[in-house]
Amino acid sequence: MIKAIVDTNVLISGIISTKSSPAKIIDLWHERKFILVTSKKILQEVERVLNYPKITKKYHLNKEKITDFLKGLSTFSEVCSPRKKILIIKKDLEDNKFIEAAVVTRADFIISGDRHLLELGEYQGTEIITAKEFLLRIQVYL
Repeated sequence: MIKAIVDTNVLISGIISTKSSPAKIIDLWHERKFILVTSKKILQEVERVLNYPKITKKYHLNKEKITDFLKGLSTFSEVCSPRKKILIIKKDLEDNKFIEAAVVTRADFIISGDRHLLELGEYQGTEIITAKEFLLRIQVYL
């Protein structure tokens, strides 16, 4: 089965825009069409962003909805704990947590809207693609 890491911006977009490509990716994950890979650092970042006052207010995200989503992420994904630091992306060091998770789990894809990751394109066999590209690619496996 395909293993994919979904960048924070894609996860957040999927929650707040229910008809978007990121939302379709979340739906595919809920349907168990691929294995979502995450890490403790990624989960912490998702939680932090979901709790930004401007996000909770604008998109009407209450604590219960946020807690349920985070619980689902940690329960129904492969959560890894990379031990090796990778510093391949120098312009935004925070992006390296996605690369670290990909390497330790041998993920097939990182799905991202982040230009630093997308510019890299691939790292040690993990392709880095947009949400729309992932939706096209996964159709082959469905």
